Amino acid sequence: MNNFCEECGSKIVQGDKFCQNCGNSVNTNQEQVNEVNSAFDFFYNKKSMFIDDNQNYQFGILLTNFKQLIEKFGIEKTEKLKQSLNVYLNTHKKNGIIYLLLDASDNYLLLPNKKNWKQHVKLLIKGVKTIKKKINSKVSYILLLGGDEIIPMPVFPNPVPSLESDIDVDSDLPYSTLSVSEDLNKEENRTPVIMTGRIPTGIDTTVDDIINLLNNTQDSMKKFSTEKTFGLSAFVWSGASNYVNNNVCKESLFLSPNITVENIDNHYDNNINIHYFNLHGSNSEAEWMGQKSTEYPKAFSPSKISNSKVNNILGVEACYGARFINLRKQDSILLSALSTKTISFVGSSRIALGPADPPISLADIIIHDYLGEIQSGLPAGGAFIRARNHAFLNNIDKDPTTGLLTIIEFNLFGDPAFCINSVKNIKSDTFSTDATNLKEIPENDLVMTKSSTISNFSTYSIITNAVDTAQRKINEAVNKNIWNKYPDFKGIAPKYHEYKFNGKTFKQLSYKKEQKLFDQFIIVNTNDSGEIINESLSK
Repeated sequence: MNNFCEECGSKIVQGDKFCQNCGNSVNTNQEQVNEVNSAFDFFYNKKSMFIDDNQNYQFGILLTNFKQLIEKFGIEKTEKLKQSLNVYLNTHKKNGIIYLLLDASDNYLLLPNKKNWKQHVKLLIKGVKTIKKKINSKVSYILLLGGDEIIPMPVFPNPVPSLESDIDVDSDLPYSTLSVSEDLNKEENRTPVIMTGRIPTGIDTTVDDIINLLNNTQDSMKKFSTEKTFGLSAFVWSGASNYVNNNVCKESLFLSPNITVENIDNHYDNNINIHYFNLHGSNSEAEWMGQKSTEYPKAFSPSKISNSKVNNILGVEACYGARFINLRKQDSILLSALSTKTISFVGSSRIALGPADPPISLADIIIHDYLGEIQSGLPAGGAFIRARNHAFLNNIDKDPTTGLLTIIEFNLFGDPAFCINSVKNIKSDTFSTDATNLKEIPENDLVMTKSSTISNFSTYSIITNAVDTAQRKINEAVNKNIWNKYPDFKGIAPKYHEYKFNGKTFKQLSYKKEQKLFDQFIIVNTNDSGEIINESLSK
């Protein structure tokens, strides 16, 4: 019988009446002993839970899968990573944060399928409840170590039906909401409660890349400068970008096509602390691009970010700005950035949306709030939670589908506990959850269901020629407005969509312009009189 002391977690040999380590009386009630065993066998570094005063610490869970890491890196390299993780977590503890390491591949409570994200979320829920029950502490942070092949990235149907290029969306949102439900219409299923980030891995990511990121994060927790900033935008979005840049950057905003990969060295000196980008991205190109009229020059590349000389953070609004799954570092700015000097990165896994001019919304709010709040002293995970919530609530009365897409597709990469100021003074209750409110999830709910659209976002009018006469007149009026404002879209007929959210009917027109590198979209919502109440463009 493999039992553990309820007081200190040390192993109890069958027949012992007292713990040989701390002298605590052993409970011989089989049901209670098994419960204690399950609690302390749960974490890889469970002894970290036993400290003099838990109230002076924040707690986090680092979730990884050592079996998959060994398959990827080999035993020797994985052991090297374990040693570096031990140093990293001990350093965190000195700063007031205790991360408990949870190995998904060696946990008898639940042996998850490596591709089943719902099982991994349930594993986290058990971990959160264990910490709450055993030491009466909340979990403030969750750090996922590994790419989709190590810790699966959940996939949701795209809630914006007109974005035909993306039928689904990769997202780490469930690890932050601790929900396995795919019904994101319900507030509890889409609202983050724990600060969450991921250390991603690509095809050619090495253990040294991960250790480098851990070391850079440690160094930045001690000292991080925000003096040197760089903002770069597509010319067509200069209005919205200027607003964001003026609030989060100290230097002037650069525009592309004035700036390209050929001349960027004249303006970018590799010593940038804060990066802000509002550029185009695609699911086939490694670079991000600018735009003026029909000109789309390459403006920023993986090789450029890999030349950085100082630790930095990066926020990008580009479509596919955070693509990394099954890619090499040379094909992903995200992977290149984190393998060199970037320690915190927010970007999108799919087509991102936002306006050309203020007032800002959607992708602009995500990056504006993330870069702004992290500079004000919030942990990266807290800054990102505020950004996500703001982006959705700002759009809920205009177009909840694009708001929902935005909070799904934007993800945080890097340690969510990274903080420019001392973490000991940060209050994390706003971003934590009380484990007693978490419901147990039935085992049969762990099977992922497939659907073409998220429930209740049901589109019941799609094709333009299916609308009635009154709506057709509204469409024609909107066409004139859009074609006049965006000449490149002139003559493109929109598709008409209606959907319901919280009992309210929304009318949406979507314009699609097919191009060689990527398709461009304009999403417009109108009221019953044909007035445009929301307008966003694909990045």
